[in-house]
Amino acid sequence: MTRDYFFNNILSKRDYSGSSEDEYLQNLESFHLFSQLQNQEDDFLNLVEKSIIENKKINLDPAFEKEMENIDYDDIPLGRLILV
Repeated sequence: MTRDYFFNNILSKRDYSGSSEDEYLQNLESFHLFSQLQNQEDDFLNLVEKSIIENKKINLDPAFEKEMENIDYDDIPLGRLILV
């Protein structure tokens, strides 16, 4: 998947309504930014493509979410994302 496809066909669906779909797209946008910071954008875009093929959503690993309750994170490692 290309960056252009990601922005033009996926993130462009954000409507800023606060709906569950919009919240998911906001998370994808954040995950994408983290992947760029980690120099893993291609891996993230491959994960997005896989999620579309398998009709799944990308989410944080629940164990990582639990860790985040006690520690402030300013980075989300790509390896902590799962398909659900």
